[in-house]
Amino acid sequence: MPNPETITSLLTGRNLIAGQWTQGNGEAVHSRSRIDGSALPGGFAAADSGQVARAASEAADAFVGYAAKSGKERAAFLEAIASQIEALGDDLL
Repeated sequence: MPNPETITSLLTGRNLIAGQWTQGNGEAVHSRSRIDGSALPGGFAAADSGQVARAASEAADAFVGYAAKSGKERAAFLEAIASQIEALGDDLL
């Protein structure tokens, strides 16, 4: 897993599918201004139905290995994820 400094550079709107960052093939999605509701520049393409299906299939395959882990191993894995999210701090917002 990348360190927190690297993660912030990955907040690009791309999809992580089977360990690969992928540009979405669906419709553009834009953040909205809190002032007037207008679309902000720099929208991202959402995943299309094929990408969503592939992501779900790959996730189901990955879960087989995760399910075989002990409770202690799963807890350590989730704690590591939580630590990395917390380390992002305000950059995540």
